[in-house]
Amino acid sequence: MIKEAILTEEKQKIATFLFQFELELEKGIDLTLYYEENGRIVGTISKEGYIIKCLAVDKTFQGQNIASKLVSEIVSRIIYEGNDYYQVFTKKMYRDTFLSLGFSEIFSTEETSVLECSSNTIDDFLEANTRRLTFYTDDIACVVVNCNPITRGHLYLIEKASKEHDHVLVFVLEEDKSYFTFQERMSLVFLAVKHLNNVTVLPSTRYMISSLTFPSYFIKEETKKNYEYAKIDTGIFKKYFMKYYKIKYRYVGEETSEIMKIYNETLKELLKTNLIVVPRLDSISASKVRELIFESKLDDALEYIPESVKNLLVNIIKSKELEHHSL
Repeated sequence: MIKEAILTEEKQKIATFLFQFELELEKGIDLTLYYEENGRIVGTISKEGYIIKCLAVDKTFQGQNIASKLVSEIVSRIIYEGNDYYQVFTKKMYRDTFLSLGFSEIFSTEETSVLECSSNTIDDFLEANTRRLTFYTDDIACVVVNCNPITRGHLYLIEKASKEHDHVLVFVLEEDKSYFTFQERMSLVFLAVKHLNNVTVLPSTRYMISSLTFPSYFIKEETKKNYEYAKIDTGIFKKYFMKYYKIKYRYVGEETSEIMKIYNETLKELLKTNLIVVPRLDSISASKVRELIFESKLDDALEYIPESVKNLLVNIIKSKELEHHSL
């Protein structure tokens, strides 16, 4: 019988059950279902929005169609919420279960699979996205940024790539889990790179550093899965983005956080000479800027910001403060 985990006690039992599969109930999960047999949990599945996670079935009950029942039930819940597109991050052993239910594979490592269910696959989506882009060169580099907010360090990285290549694509993370919204971050980046004629700013799409491919970026938690997340995200970038956008090089800045060090190391492992690591500009970081903003030290924060976006950033911050006070 499939039940919804609501009580803390139920979730604790599920967390204990998942531990034996090297899985955990991550932050952000908004629904967990479980299958019970004689008061014992024998299977579970969870979701975060339209992303399915944490599928696990006791090995003594495998072959009894429990995984398929759990997937079907959680898909019904996702569709009921108004989503006609859904993704899954799962152990590779469950890949065939999802394939049999109409999912298509995006990417797999030795241990993990990422799949989606949609009338438009990742290939369809990126092919349509790139059809309107025309670059009269094969020398294309890219930078992937969150820019929460953009700093002089971000601009330095983009300008360096711009000087060294015919064209640069700047992908701004589309996931809206930052202090500055996606639209605010896009506007700031557009304005900051306006003087660079060979730079194109684009949304990252749901396939790059998202809650599906690299949730640790947003959660900032040390977990055993960070390396696996990094492999998935890097693998998708290499297999699809480099192909469709004809990217030859990816530029990254040196990182200080352990999570992003793992990410950069994984990029280097898979992209090899196609990855360019640029030393960090002084001690500039977006987290430092946010810290100063939260401490009401706006003038100090602006010291780290490109001159061209200071006015816009001040206006955005003021509007956020007004919105906060009106609540």
